[in-house]
Amino acid sequence: MMKMTPFLCSILVVGICAGTAVAAPRARSAAAAAIRQHSGSAPEKRAKLKAAREKAMKDPKVKEAAENLAQANKHFWEIVAPLLLAEDPSLQSIIDKVKDAADDTENADSGRPGLRAGRGAFLKGLASLTPEERQKLKAAQEKIKDNPDVRAARQKRQEAAQEFRKVLHDAMVAADPSIASDLEKLEQSSPDHPSA
Repeated sequence: MMKMTPFLCSILVVGICAGTAVAAPRARSAAAAAIRQHSGSAPEKRAKLKAAREKAMKDPKVKEAAENLAQANKHFWEIVAPLLLAEDPSLQSIIDKVKDAADDTENADSGRPGLRAGRGAFLKGLASLTPEERQKLKAAQEKIKDNPDVRAARQKRQEAAQEFRKVLHDAMVAADPSIASDLEKLEQSSPDHPSA
């Protein structure tokens, strides 16, 4: 049986959290996504946002929220993995394939499992699958998404992700108050923002 890491949790369960196999991880902070997505903004703004995020990630409250999120991911995976495999035992090779591709991206990008399960790693993992494999994974996810245990674990995971984003936002603004308005604009443009 494969090792259940927080990184694997966030990679493979993203589709279930969003209800599809190809959705972006909700655990990603809007701030990190915005920094990467706003390549057209002024370089000094990007640099300030990145510096504030790096400083914020050292804050004990942010570290605790990140750990809580990793634990929620792990718990979610502990619920979901057996259900997926019960639906279709042949998914083991597909799960391993996604994990291996995502791990390669994770290690190259940051080496911080559980904190950097971003869209790139997840999409690279999905890209490693054939269309038939993606469909097979999506079909199994669809069958278990309404399971009460999955729903409860998903809710806990979403709450942990929301708390992580809030704590990270506050720590970034504390690190550099001059980014507050830019950060707010970027977060509002995020698909995870309540107004989006």
